[in-house]
Amino acid sequence: MAPFRARLARARLARARLARARLARARLARARLARARLA
Repeated sequence: MAPFRARLARARLARARLARARLARARLARARLARARLA
């Protein structure tokens, strides 16, 4: 039971980290686009 729960928590953590990375990348791309439009 414990190993399964640990694996589930690890998977959830990895998914959250992936989502956060995707969000940061999108924000960076948007900032670069705005800068390009400004210049």
